[in-house]
Order: sequence, then C-alpha cells, then structure tokens
Amino acid sequence: MNTFAEILKFTIPSVITGGIIYLLFRSYHQNAQKMALLSMKQDNGKELLPVKLQAYERLVLFLERIAVNNLVIRVSRPGMNARELQQALISAVRDEFDHNLSQQLYISDQSWELVVNAKEEMLRAINASASSLGEEADATELAAALFSNILKDGHSPVDVALFHLKNEMREQF
Repeated sequence: MNTFAEILKFTIPSVITGGIIYLLFRSYHQNAQKMALLSMKQDNGKELLPVKLQAYERLVLFLERIAVNNLVIRVSRPGMNARELQQALISAVRDEFDHNLSQQLYISDQSWELVVNAKEEMLRAINASASSLGEEADATELAAALFSNILKDGHSPVDVALFHLKNEMREQF
C-alpha cells in the first residue's frame, strides 16, 4: 500500500502538470490560428480595397455612359434614321453592361439590382420612344422623344442608381 501511495504521489502531480501544459499549448495554438486568420483577412482587405473602389468607379462610368444625354451624343451619327439610332443605342447600352457584368461581385445586391434596373429602363425608354414614331422618322426625332420620355418620368433610374452607388461607396470607405 505504501508503494501505491508513493506512485500516486508522483503520478497525480505529473498528470495535473501535463494537463495544464496541454491546455496552455491548445490555447496558444488556437490564438496563433486566429492571429494568422486575422492577418490573412487584413492582407486580403488591402488587396480587395482597390478592386472594390474600381468596381464602383466602373459602374458609375457605366451609368454615366448610358444616361440619355451622353448616350445619344456618343452614338448618333449624321444621316441616321430613327431605326438605326434605336439599334445603335440598344447595342451601346448592352455592350456597356456586358463589359461591366463582373462588377456585381464587389457591390451590394441592392446596388446591382438598381444598376440592372437602370439598364432595363433605358432599353425600355429607347424602345418606347422608337415605337411612338413613324417609319420615316429621323434620328433627331427619336432623340427628342427619348429625352421627353425620360424627363416626364421624373428621376431617371440612372440617376437613382448613381445616387445609391455613391452613397454606398461613401458608407464603406
């Protein structure tokens, strides 16, 4: 019995010491993992920040380019009739949108929805303005009808999306 007590006298402190060391190492390892993860997130944030800012810039540029006044001036050519201008305007809006499609990764879903809505509303306005004209209408008549359609609706979807994108960018940065 005396031998057993002697064994316990050395074994119990060794087990307790081993358990404490295990808990300390486990805690240290967990903290080291958390610090490594935090460091990695900070590094990713530094790399992602310029990309996110560029996404906002590109989408603002997209919205400015499809705004009716900029779009008509950029796309119209002398001698165009209304149908040619309609097709050129639609093609320009779709090309601009397709070029910026990947930017949705870097903005909120609500902002992306407003950008898509602005594009769709611009296409709808172009088609509605063109359908209100006769077959012999020229490009200036379509441009005038398009300006009239956009102005009568009040705030254009392009302006709404621009306002929202600017506010979201200011809140994040």
